[in-house]
Amino acid sequence: WYQRRVREAVVSTQSTGKKRSKEPVVYHHNYNSETQPELFYYSMLILFKPWREEEDILGPSDTYAEEFHRVVNSIPLLREMAAKKISIEKAKEDMKKKVSEEKQKGDDSDDASAKMTARIPSLIRACLILNP
Repeated sequence: WYQRRVREAVVSTQSTGKKRSKEPVVYHHNYNSETQPELFYYSMLILFKPWREEEDILGPSDTYAEEFHRVVNSIPLLREMAAKKISIEKAKEDMKKKVSEEKQKGDDSDDASAKMTARIPSLIRACLILNP
């Protein structure tokens, strides 16, 4: 389904000869790099590594993790986006730890959760600024 819509979008832009004015929105799964490393590397490769057939994604490597580490330096956008996703994952983990620490201190659990929830946008912004 997704590939059909992408092909239709490409054909429609090619037939009129106009260049897109906006970047396309690509939906994909967000896998955790620590709990599901192969799926994480597969999702990053499928988004940023050029391929025609699905077998091309794996290349000469045996695993997606190997292929990711083999090509990551030759594809700057792949390196940048993977670093951002990993830093966001770490920020989420830190946030969970801080919430559990606040709960253990004896604060009202609703107040501690509310405080941390209010800080979510600033933490994510900080991660994106630290890893441009």
